[in-house]
Amino acid sequence: MLAMNNILSKWIPVSETSRSLSLVYSGLYLGLVTGLTFSPFLISIWFAPWQCKGILSPTIQIPMEHSSEEEYELSDSEIDEYKDTIYAQLRAGKLKVRYGERTFRCPFCLGKKKQDYNGKDLLQHASGIGAAPKRKAEVRAAHLALAEFVKNDLASSLEPSLQLAIVECKPPKKEEEKFVWPWMGILVNVPTDLKCAISVRESEDRLRSQLSRFRPCQVIVKLDSSGQIDHSIIKFSEDWTGLEDALAFEKHFVVEKYSKTDWNKINCRKDDLYGWLARSVDYNSPGTIGEHLRNIGILQSISDRERKGTDRRVAHFIRQIEETSEHLKGLELKNYKNSMQLDTMMKDNDRLVDEHNEKIRKMQEDVRKNYWKIRSDNERLQQELETRREEIRQKHEKFEELARKSNIDKAKIKE
Repeated sequence: MLAMNNILSKWIPVSETSRSLSLVYSGLYLGLVTGLTFSPFLISIWFAPWQCKGILSPTIQIPMEHSSEEEYELSDSEIDEYKDTIYAQLRAGKLKVRYGERTFRCPFCLGKKKQDYNGKDLLQHASGIGAAPKRKAEVRAAHLALAEFVKNDLASSLEPSLQLAIVECKPPKKEEEKFVWPWMGILVNVPTDLKCAISVRESEDRLRSQLSRFRPCQVIVKLDSSGQIDHSIIKFSEDWTGLEDALAFEKHFVVEKYSKTDWNKINCRKDDLYGWLARSVDYNSPGTIGEHLRNIGILQSISDRERKGTDRRVAHFIRQIEETSEHLKGLELKNYKNSMQLDTMMKDNDRLVDEHNEKIRKMQEDVRKNYWKIRSDNERLQQELETRREEIRQKHEKFEELARKSNIDKAKIKE
C-alpha cells in the first residue's frame, strides 16, 4: 500500500491523484473478487501453484519490507519528531559524542576526513548542516538534535570565549552653530557714494540691485549717530531657499577675501563692501549690529529649523488627518442615513409586494370559487336538461302510443 501511494505521488500529476488511487484500489478489490471466485476451480485442476506461493511468500515479503524501510524518507513535517528521538538517544548515551576532555565527534559523520572537533566547531558543524536545505530531512533532523544537545548538555564543557571590552572614546559633543533667523547677512564698509546718497531709501535700492543675484527680500540701512551709514542688514527668505542664498552671499565675500575674518584684520582694505552671514556672535555683540539683530531676529540652528519644519509638517498632516477623519465621519453618517432609508424602502417594497401577492391570492381564490360555482351550476342545469329531455322523450313515446292506439281504434270503427 505504501509503495503504491509513493509511486502514484511521484508519477501521477496532483490533479489526477485521486482518480488514479480510486482506479488502482478498485482494481485491487476486483482482482481479489475474481481470484476468490476462480480459486476452487483452479485448485481442483492443479494444486501445485498454491503450494509454491505458500513456500515463496515469506522469502519475497521480507526483502520487500526491508527495501521499503531503506527507501523511506522523512518529510518536513516529521523532522521535529525525529529530532526529539535523536536528542533522547544522545542524552541517554546511545550515540557517543565525547572522545576526550576537549575532543568531540559527530556521530552522524564518522566517515568524514575531519572527525575531531572542539565544542565550538562541533556546534557550528551541527548548526550548519541542520540549516542546509539541500540535505536530506533525516540528516538535518539528526544534526539539529546534535546542536541542541551541544548547547544544552555540553555547554559547561565548552571553553568560555574571551571577550574584550572595547571602550569607545567619544569626542566631546560640538555645539551646533546657530544663525540669526530670518536668515540675514551683514554688510559693512559701505562705499562713499552710498554715504552721500540723498536718502536712505535710495541707498537701500542701490544695494538691493547690486546684490540681486542673491535674491534678497529686504535691505535695511542703519545710520550711526552722525547720520552716516554704519552698516546694512540683508534679509533673505525664511525658507531653505533663503538659507542657500545667504550661504552663497557669504561664500561670495569669502572667495573675494572680503569676509568677516578679513574685516577683523588690522590692515584690512577699505576699498569695497565686506559681508558675512549673521551668526550667534553677531547676535550677542554689544554694538549697534547686535542690538539691531536682536530686535528683528532670533537665534536658531539648522536642526531647530528642521525640527520646527518637521513639527509644522506633522501638525499639517495631523490637521489633514483630522479633516479627513471628520470627512469620513460625515460620509459614514451619510452612509448610515442612506442605509436607513434603503432599509425603509426595502421594508415598504416588501410590504407592497406582500399586499400585491395577497390581492393576487384573493383574486385567484375568488376566480377558483366562481369557476367551481359556474361548473356546479352548469352540471346542475345539464342534469335538469337531461331530465327534461327524458320526460319529453317519455311523453313523446306516450303520445305516439296513444296515436297508434287511436289509429287502430279509428280503423276498427271504420270497419
